[in-house]
Amino acid sequence: MLQRLGRFLLTGFANSAVGWAVIFAGLWAGLSGLAANAAGFGVGLALSFTLNRHYVFGVRGAVSAREIGRFLAAFAWHMR
Repeated sequence: MLQRLGRFLLTGFANSAVGWAVIFAGLWAGLSGLAANAAGFGVGLALSFTLNRHYVFGVRGAVSAREIGRFLAAFAWHMR
């Protein structure tokens, strides 16, 4: 349980770091703040799904639409 918590925290840190890097790279490349933020948000969301699926929960194999839907529903719930 503690190992999974550690992996979850590390995933959150990596997700935040990559998201910020994409935002700043976008701004540096001349994107508007909105476009850079959207890009960072999208990349961060995809990375979060991938790392949580594989690294935190150890799920392998094909990704299902239901799995993505559940992830997005949980994400939306926490964003409200």
